[in-house]
Amino acid sequence: MGNKWELLNTEETLIKVCPCGKGGYYKVYKEYTDDYNRSHSKDEYHVQCNECYGKYRYYKQHWIPTEHYEVVKKREKIISDLENELYRELFNSHFDNILVNFKSKKALYEFCQINRIFNMPGTLNTFYKNGIADYFSVRYGIPRIADLIMLIERTSIELSNEEVKKLESIKKEKQEVSNYLTQNSVL
Repeated sequence: MGNKWELLNTEETLIKVCPCGKGGYYKVYKEYTDDYNRSHSKDEYHVQCNECYGKYRYYKQHWIPTEHYEVVKKREKIISDLENELYRELFNSHFDNILVNFKSKKALYEFCQINRIFNMPGTLNTFYKNGIADYFSVRYGIPRIADLIMLIERTSIELSNEEVKKLESIKKEKQEVSNYLTQNSVL
């Protein structure tokens, strides 16, 4: 006797017509249910065109040749690594000062909840139980530099010139990748 997930509903939506015009990039929404009346859903994306399938990739609202897609993915990986490194540096350098600038752990939690940063748990007890530093550490998912910068600015902590240069370098690299996508877009 086991729990089986059964497909309840499927919806397919065209997101963008492909470069040759004979097919497109589709989103397939699938909804599942199980024996206990629980449900979950997931989205799948795919190209439906024999001519364009191997030649192009649809990425961030652009149709780009596959070889350019590989370049973009490599550059984005480098940016991600740079962000992770800078996040760890900022976290290690400034986290204690951030905590000092809030009158209590509850004030820090409420600030993060109101500003929707760092994916704070639903309750203050969970925040205390799991440890404050855990919610700001990299192991809880993708570090969000913007969240950490917001906290640093809120507490009037000054970034060093080196930290500012690294942050500007990352922003510049992201802009270059965005420009590359636009320049190499087929449609």
